[in-house]
Amino acid sequence: MGDQRVRTLDEVLGANVRARRTGLGLKQAEFAETLDALLGGWSAAVVSRLEAGKRQAGVSELLALAGTLNATPDELLDPLAVGDDRAVNLWGRWVVDARKLRVLVRGEGRVQTSIKDGVMSQRYGQTDRGGPMGLMALLAESDVPKGRRDQ
Repeated sequence: MGDQRVRTLDEVLGANVRARRTGLGLKQAEFAETLDALLGGWSAAVVSRLEAGKRQAGVSELLALAGTLNATPDELLDPLAVGDDRAVNLWGRWVVDARKLRVLVRGEGRVQTSIKDGVMSQRYGQTDRGGPMGLMALLAESDVPKGRRDQ
């Protein structure tokens, strides 16, 4: 069994979709019917797999999910949205603190990059007016050891 202190981004999305769907009073079959009309190929079983973190969603699907659930894509990818502060495993390789991933997802931080003697360094920081933060800086600043797998 995997480490219960770490989850995948697919599990984050699934938990947030489930919370939004149930909050709207929609059954999986009703939700799937709407998604099937928009995208094709959706059923209650597909929704179930997505909510369990067993199915990835493409960009078009993320937009359809967000629109159907009265949410924004960043709300569906927010690792803290349902009160779960476990770290998130990205791509089976990087384990990232949920609070820092939230900053990246929301575009609330920035990174300063410098190169000295052929070595690139990045400093992570908050911005007063928002803006994108570098993913590499997020990974470099992670409080959780890198390379840890959730398998």
